[in-house]
Amino acid sequence: MKNTLKTLLYWVLLFFILLIGIYILISFQYIVIAKFTGVLIVIFFVSALKIWTTNSKKKNLKLKKTQLNLNHRYWLSKNCPFYYSLNSADKVVFEDRIGLLLSKIGVIDFEKEVTTEMYLTIMAFCTITNWNFPFWDLGTIHYFSNNLDKTILNESRIECSFNSISNSILSSTIKPIDDIQSNPTEEIQAIILNVYKKEFKN
Repeated sequence: MKNTLKTLLYWVLLFFILLIGIYILISFQYIVIAKFTGVLIVIFFVSALKIWTTNSKKKNLKLKKTQLNLNHRYWLSKNCPFYYSLNSADKVVFEDRIGLLLSKIGVIDFEKEVTTEMYLTIMAFCTITNWNFPFWDLGTIHYFSNNLDKTILNESRIECSFNSISNSILSSTIKPIDDIQSNPTEEIQAIILNVYKKEFKN
């Protein structure tokens, strides 16, 4: 990223020098040449900026996204009714969002090893709740931690019952948020809390 930014700065400096050259040409009454040079500078500058922006976006996506394989997709189809109900195009979007979350969010269980399936479950839960909105990476939340007794939210993590989340995914009780009134993380915590209460009422 630093190298691409440095390259952009070099181009900006070059164009600035060329603009000064245009001013000099105008001073010596070379108006037609100055105009032609100015048009070329604008075209080159816009093209260079577009190429730099496109390459930066591609590099960021490659760094951040974890690719889902065939086994992951099969598991989602069997264990996540919401994913199964999506059309082919939306399934790709769903998988991309999970892949982005997998590269950003950790899952911790102090009682046992966290399986790949549990990772997928947690990320699917977050993806479903925010499905109606552009991709959101949970802000300052860096990991989920398993807590069988209560749901807790702080600046860096969400503690909750992983069993509650798994049951909500399997039973399709979890639905996408229609309107985010406050912080999305707090909305997710509220949904987890409701799911948790329903599970223990039953």
